[in-house]
Amino acid sequence: MQDLEEENISEVDPIKQAEKLEFEGNINAAVNSLLAYLKNPEIDQDKFQIQRSNVQLSLGKLYFKMTQFKEALSYFQAALQFNSNFFGEQSIEAVLVKLNIIEIEIRFAKYDQNLKILKNLLSQFTGHSSQEKQLRSHACRLIAQIYHSKGQLFKGIDYVNDAKIGRAH
Repeated sequence: MQDLEEENISEVDPIKQAEKLEFEGNINAAVNSLLAYLKNPEIDQDKFQIQRSNVQLSLGKLYFKMTQFKEALSYFQAALQFNSNFFGEQSIEAVLVKLNIIEIEIRFAKYDQNLKILKNLLSQFTGHSSQEKQLRSHACRLIAQIYHSKGQLFKGIDYVNDAKIGRAH
């Protein structure tokens, strides 16, 4: 296999490269690969804004897996800013990134505000498309996690079941 530096940067999908490295068990190399992409002066960052946002989202997910939540939050927020501006604040693309941010905030015991946000999201997205079903399922799982963290297990049970079957709450 050719070394990454030897390949033409325009022919390399940085996210696929990082996914391959992660699959091989080398998360640090995956992170470094994505960081190198973001810092590469040969790439017109303005022209590839959507790709840049996807790389930031991927970095957030990798840092989350590595339990480096502050770094993950930083990259998720950058992806959210782009997605909110480009697709709209209430777009599925922006909301899915927001769910990643909420997942981190739950770890820092930010429950009540995020519970309101998540319940509001459930009322906005009816689950007609597969992406909306994914969003609803993720939101239900996070609501259940908040109730569990608050010691209110029984309030979260319905949301766990809803997350499993994608049912509207």
